[in-house]
Formats: sequence, C-alpha cells, structure tokens
Amino acid sequence: ALAAPVVMLMWLPWVLEYMEIRLPFFSASLDNAALCVLVPQVLASILCWPVFRAAVEGFRSGTWSVHATALLSTAVTLLDEATLMLLPERSDASPLGGIAAVLSLLCLWALRSFHRGMAETFRTAAMGAPSQVAACCEHGVARGAGSGRGFYTRACMEDTASQWQRLLLPVLAAASLVFAVLSSMGQERSQDFLWCWSVVLCASSSLVFPMAFSVPYGRVAYHLSRSGAAVAGMYGASAFAGDRRLTVTDTDLFPPGAASLAGIKLYGEEQNHAISYAATLTIQGGGLLGRLFQDASRHNRVALQSLEHFHVHEDGGLGGMIRGETVLVGTPGFMRRQAVHMPPGFNSRTAVCLAVDGELTAVFNVKYAAAEPVEYALRILRRNGFKLVPVMRDGSIVPKFLKARFGWDGGGEPPDIGERLALSDPEREAEGPEGLLYRDGLLPYAFLAVDSRRLCQTVLVGNLLSIFSSIAGALLGFYLTFTGSYTVLTPVLLMTFLLLWTAPMLPLVWTVDKA
Repeated sequence: ALAAPVVMLMWLPWVLEYMEIRLPFFSASLDNAALCVLVPQVLASILCWPVFRAAVEGFRSGTWSVHATALLSTAVTLLDEATLMLLPERSDASPLGGIAAVLSLLCLWALRSFHRGMAETFRTAAMGAPSQVAACCEHGVARGAGSGRGFYTRACMEDTASQWQRLLLPVLAAASLVFAVLSSMGQERSQDFLWCWSVVLCASSSLVFPMAFSVPYGRVAYHLSRSGAAVAGMYGASAFAGDRRLTVTDTDLFPPGAASLAGIKLYGEEQNHAISYAATLTIQGGGLLGRLFQDASRHNRVALQSLEHFHVHEDGGLGGMIRGETVLVGTPGFMRRQAVHMPPGFNSRTAVCLAVDGELTAVFNVKYAAAEPVEYALRILRRNGFKLVPVMRDGSIVPKFLKARFGWDGGGEPPDIGERLALSDPEREAEGPEGLLYRDGLLPYAFLAVDSRRLCQTVLVGNLLSIFSSIAGALLGFYLTFTGSYTVLTPVLLMTFLLLWTAPMLPLVWTVDKA
C-alpha cells in the first residue's frame, strides 16, 4: 500500500515525457532525471525490504529465487544512477531504476499473497480434526475419515514455479553479466557497463515470475478457507488436478432436506411393521435411504428388528433375514429381478419397495429435490471438465435419473459393488491428506477440486510465460546493447515489452478463485 504510490510517482515523469510533456527540472538534463529516479527508488527499496530479506534467506539456504533477482536488479540500477554523474563519457541512455522498482513491488505483492495463503491454510487446518480428508485413489479424488497428519509437510513442499526459478534465474543472472561485459567492454564502451548490465538484467527479469504461483495460491487458499476447506499447497493441488474424477455419494447429491418419504402404499401389511422392516435393512445399508428411514422410524416411534444374513446386491438392492423371513428392499426393477410379483403397470423410478418372503408388502414413494448448492457444485464441476464417479447406495439414483434431475449424468463409470461400498463408507480411512474438509456437502468438495485445477493451470501458464519472456528479454537486451541501439531502450518501451508478456497472466490470476 505504501510502496505502490511511490513506484507510480517514479514512473509519472517518464510517462509524461513519453507523451512529449516536458517537466522543468526532470527534462533539463539526464543527471536530473537520474536524481528523480534515484530518490524514489531508494524509498521504494526501503518499503520493499521483506523482498530483500527473503533473497538473503534464500542465499543462506543456497537457493536463488525471484527475490534475489529483484535484489540484484535494484543494486545494479541504483549503482548506475548513482555513478551516472561521475562518468562523463557515459551514453545519454536513461536509467532503468523504475523497472527494478516494479519488479520489487510485484515480488512484495507475491510475498504478501503467499504468506496470506499459508496463514489461511494453516488457520483452517488448526481448527481441529477435519470432518473429512480428501485424497486421490485409483477411482479419482475421494474422501474419507482421517486427520491432518502429514498435511503441513505436503503444504510446505516447493512449488513448480520456485523449482523453475531456482534453475533458470541464476543462469540468467550470470548471462546478463556476460552479455553486459560483451556489450560494453567488448565494444570499448566500458563506461556503459552498469547500464548495459541493467538493461539485460531488467529485460530478462520477467514480471510474471512473482505471479506464477504465490499470488494465485494466496487467492485460492483464501477462497477455500471461506468454504471450510484447505489444500496442501502445490502438492495437493497437483494431485487433485491430475485426475478429473470425483467420487460422489447419494448423500452428496441429496443432502438433508433434499429428499423425503412422500407416502406409503401397503399390500396387506401394517404400516409401522413395514417401516420397521424397511428401516432395519436401509439403516444397515447406510447412505441416503438409511437416513430417510431412520428419520421415519423416529417420527413414527418404530423400533428396529434383529437382522441376520444382511446382503447388498450388485444392483443396489438390500436383502436379509428378519425373524426367519426373507426381506428385500430395493427398486421395482430389483424386485422383478428377484422374482417378486409387481402390480401391472407399476413403473415408478423413485419408489422403494419392500418384499417379505417373495411377496410385495409396501411401496414407499421418495421425493427427490435438487438443492441449489448441489446444482451449483455440479455446474462448476461440469464446466471445469470433471467427471463424477457415482458410489451410490440408493439403487434409484442411476445416470438416467441424474440426467433428468440435474441435466448431467456425471460422465463417470460406477465401480463394482465392493468399491462402491468402500468409497461411500464415511468411516473409510483416506490416504494423504492432500486436502482437508471442515464442512459437509458437495460444494466445499467441488471448490477444493476446481480451485486446485485452476491453480495448476495458472501456474503452468505462468511458468511458460516467465521462461519464454525472460529468455527472449535477455537475448533482445543483449542484441540491442551490443549493436548500440540505445534509442529503443527507454524505460517506457522496455516496460511495455515486459507488460505485454504479463497481460495474458493477469486474467488467470484474477479469476483463479472464480469457479
């Protein structure tokens, strides 16, 4: 907040001069212009001291980051401005301290965003045991029970942008020094050494470097924390973005209040007895039907029965022995496959049937409603290219039903019955964790996957832009200084070159947390 106005004030005279508006003191001589740059750059450097401290800490650990490049650019441009008046034979090229100041300002922004993201992530992780842990498995991203053990280590792992910077930036810094020597001393213009060095150094210091990971990560971490979720840094985001499949259960698609028992039709059976039998099997089976019939048994004050030989069929039906009677619960299609006689013309897709000893005894009508958060979560998942792997325990919720209810069937193939039961078990121990969830429901889960994928896309584009722009800038700066094309190496034109590479990155940064 303080450094930005200072940097803008530093650039104001250059912009006005480029617009052919002459300023009394600034336009009088190059020495005056250098002084007008030197003073605000020193002030901006003081305000950006966290960047230089991060560079020194990187030196102590043996790494070179964009903060070190900002420190070197600032030092070289300040030396060039300070010695300009002491070198009478120096060319009349303008100093480039404004570009170094912009780089330092962006590094400060990135540093602040990164620390904000880490603070939000660990503040969320410090809330206690998560309600669920998200991690990747062979069927895609899945959730389960677990703790935050290992989350801190994964969140602190180095991101890909830092890895590229650690490899590329020292080479560019060394190349800038070599190119400066060749362009100045190699051309018998030793008095222009500092200026040539500042040109190549600033041209190769892409402004995308600070925004490649730190800024989008800070926005993503803040957005996820407001949703009751946290991702384990670049490590967790890469894991979620690598597999675009999400396992979803029937309780995800129909949370409490979105489904209810709308009525019951009896066939020679007493109502409470039918509810008791159906509730005994469905509660044992779990999932959405277990929740609905548990609520129904409580509302009607019906006791559950003793259950023996419980079995879950491949097509979602439930079977078991109660008081020596064979009891089946499932869809009408399941009943027909079990040789249970159904009334003629009966074709309800949302009915739950109860059969005792092969005879239909009750039909429960289930009303499914689309909850607004679920519809929104499905829209953003579909829009971002994810597929749903259904691990349903309710046999009525099939792809055709999802297509009719939500306009999208998820696009994923359900696993076999054993995997479905395991993945839909809330007590299943999840590996990882790559992500933590402190709120139930599909929306925080969707935000975790979508934001992670957007973060990885933004980092990938940022890495490509920063690598190509820095290499192109180094070569271009060397060519122009070596050939003595000083007239095109003005601060405004060089900054325009850097901003053109930065322009494609800005929309990605601002929309990384917009699902």
